[in-house]
Formats: sequence, structure tokens, C-alpha cells
Amino acid sequence: MKHDFFIKSRFLPLLDREEKKLEVRIAIARFKAVKVWDTIVFGGTVTRTVKAIRRYPNFQTMGNHEKPEHILPGATMGQIIETLKEIYPPDLEKKGVLVFELSP
Repeated sequence: MKHDFFIKSRFLPLLDREEKKLEVRIAIARFKAVKVWDTIVFGGTVTRTVKAIRRYPNFQTMGNHEKPEHILPGATMGQIIETLKEIYPPDLEKKGVLVFELSP
């Protein structure tokens, strides 16, 4: 199945160059519907296949298990978590966190 994801334009080149290997989203119905081997089209231009999906209760737990360079190359996990908290309010984070492992 194909899914369309909005992504901030500053992150799109990282996906395009395959530097960004993980995509983090909140566990809401729209994102929970994604399954392994589905495709995700980011920003209408970059298509990736979902290789694996991992679920965590919050950003901090996710940060303890994932590599920051696979989420946002050049950023620390602290910076990544701070950015995610700016995007998603605490009531959404409480729903859980999904990490999509992507392949070309």
C-alpha cells in the first residue's frame, strides 16, 4: 500500500540522498495503518519502502534505542527529541512513537 507523508522541506534532501534512514511519527491511526513493505511518498517526490516498524512509548525511550545519525544526520539525539517535541505536543506524544526504517 502507498502512503503520502508531509515532511518539512529541509528534511527532504536527506531522504533523497538516502542519508535519513528512519522516520519518526506519532502513533495515530493514519501512521499505525502503515505496514512493513508499504511505500511512503514524502513530499510528493521521494518514495521509500518500509523495511521495519518499531514502537516506543515516548521520544526519550525511542532516543535510547535508535541512532541519531539515522534520524537526522549531524544532530544529537537531544536535538532530535527537542525538535520532535516542538512538532508534536505532549498529548500526542502520549499516544506513542513509531519509527519507520526505510529502504530505497
